[in-house]
Amino acid sequence: LKRKNIHNYEMSFSFGELGERTFLFNAQPTILKDNECNLMVLAFEDITERKIAEQLQSQFAAVVASSEDAIISKTPDGNIVSWNIGAETIYGYKAEEVVGKHISLLTSAERKKEISVLINKIIKGETVKHFDTIRICKDGTAKNVSISLSPIKDKNGKIVGISTIARDITPRKKAEARLKYLNLLLQ
Repeated sequence: LKRKNIHNYEMSFSFGELGERTFLFNAQPTILKDNECNLMVLAFEDITERKIAEQLQSQFAAVVASSEDAIISKTPDGNIVSWNIGAETIYGYKAEEVVGKHISLLTSAERKKEISVLINKIIKGETVKHFDTIRICKDGTAKNVSISLSPIKDKNGKIVGISTIARDITPRKKAEARLKYLNLLLQ
């Protein structure tokens, strides 16, 4: 270790009942005389909780990224902040095409008011669960979706965004329409 600094070297140790702990190790040599390393300042920081949090965050991000449901976050005024692969599949837009744009991009003119009503509910701290509606895809087709919205709050409880999960229910709606038609025929 002569004259060598060590910065942020991770090491893990097992401590019996405490279990495995992860530490950051830093070392700084101190040169006193004759250009020799006479002392070494060592610092250890227990980063176990941070590593666990990073792993959980990574797992959560993987779940969101791989979901078949659209998972979209928006600002409190409705501008799209994040857009997962499920949203791309359902609506046909790539993330770079919609991030920064208003969510009303996905609605027809007659449903624009619906967006502001839903946003106002969330801003008041309410949640919306399984609201069936119609959204317009990039190619212009209408899709039946069931959406759930909830407020995203900061650590002080202030609403800083809106989380939306949307599921394509078009096949279910078509099946319901066929059943209704068959029931009418039978009557």
